[in-house]
Amino acid sequence: DEPSRLVVWDTRHDPEAQKKWDESVERIRKEDPEDVPGIRTKPFPAKELFRMPLAAAREPMAQRWMPDGKSILFTAYAPDTEGFWSPDLYLWNTENNEVRRVTKGAHVKEADPFPDGERAVAVQTRFGKSALVMVDITDGEIQSLTKPSLEQVFSQPRVSPDGGRMVCVRHAAGQWELVRFDLGPDGLAEPAVISLPEMALPMFPAWSADGLSVFASIGRGGFADIHVSDPEAFRPFRRGMA
Repeated sequence: DEPSRLVVWDTRHDPEAQKKWDESVERIRKEDPEDVPGIRTKPFPAKELFRMPLAAAREPMAQRWMPDGKSILFTAYAPDTEGFWSPDLYLWNTENNEVRRVTKGAHVKEADPFPDGERAVAVQTRFGKSALVMVDITDGEIQSLTKPSLEQVFSQPRVSPDGGRMVCVRHAAGQWELVRFDLGPDGLAEPAVISLPEMALPMFPAWSADGLSVFASIGRGGFADIHVSDPEAFRPFRRGMA
């Protein structure tokens, strides 16, 4: 019944909820020692920690934590100078509940911050063309990383924990693929295509905490499973989790 908004949930172990559950199981056991003990089949309800103000941005999406763990970088659509709705980046500080617009009329989305918290890589889509760009989170300045292209479509870029590499989903030559870029002082090096199973559809790549592997959801044969790379080639990580 309400518009979409960003909400932060507590994912830590809840000792109070665990205590109440154990007490309930013990009480039932005493009342009926022959009864089968209760088995918890799902997590305890998560506690809501923060909720973004409703009027701060329209339909927020593609949210990513900043390195400080206090702010969230996200995409939202707003009308440009000609009245067309286009994506821009916003920054929500969960501690003081302030939302700051990072870019204006830049047509950028799906940003992922660098470890320094000062820059982010994002996808820019304009006039039907797609490109990867670097965004200065302080002033919203845009720097092109790839040339705008009609033949290639970029999506879901992810920066490695050391800030030296990046993976993203790319559509080229009629198929979706997962590519890796090395990031240097002169920008992006030539991309390396990560080997995937035949007829696979890659989605939502994510680096491991040590930066040595890449996880991704791989759609194939009517199922979506989690795969992990080394990061030159992918192998199944979890199966049957469509």
